[in-house]
Amino acid sequence: MEKINHNFKKKFGQNFLTDNNIIVNTVSSVLLQEDDLVIEIGPGSGMLTKEILKKCRVLAYEIDTDLIDTLSNIPNNEKLTIIWDDFLKRDVVKDIEKFRYNKLYIIANLPYYITTPIITKVIESDLDVSKMVIMVQKEVGDRFSSKPGNKEYGSITVFLNYYFNIKKLFDVFTGVSFNFKFNTPFPDVLLNESAFEFAQSTSIVASPVPFIDVILYFE
Repeated sequence: MEKINHNFKKKFGQNFLTDNNIIVNTVSSVLLQEDDLVIEIGPGSGMLTKEILKKCRVLAYEIDTDLIDTLSNIPNNEKLTIIWDDFLKRDVVKDIEKFRYNKLYIIANLPYYITTPIITKVIESDLDVSKMVIMVQKEVGDRFSSKPGNKEYGSITVFLNYYFNIKKLFDVFTGVSFNFKFNTPFPDVLLNESAFEFAQSTSIVASPVPFIDVILYFE
């Protein structure tokens, strides 16, 4: 496991994935081809990025400019494009216009506090994403993939499952597989994370209803 020398910023919810077995399992859960494009949100130390680049091109969004030197030294970086900005503020459709690709995927270890806004952003942007594989806080992911009758089941479950078929891939113990350090105690709920697959739902039919009305419907 690689240790990262970085001034971790709590405001960004940074936790860097460092366990190579978890990284390989995450990337191999998507059957990537050379002509595909992967969007990675928050590449951090670039460990996950390196593995994806063995397969195809990567468009990464990173808000922490202190990582410029780290990410600039990644091998195969001719296939890597980094946008140093907040993913939530970007026009992602415009960002990917210059890329020619077969299928679009999202693979990411998401910041714990903006998981739902990021997924909502993907839906709102109407990106033709074949599949997302994301590492999220276990409790949050369990709500996303819950079934009717379970205590975790709620409006966010219904909303996300309208767009995706969601399933858990595997659990990860944070203390073993991640690298983070803050001057204040890290939330206990982050002791465990899980990898989840969001596959594009085939049950969605085209609707003239604006996206914001769909959100209001599920509320």
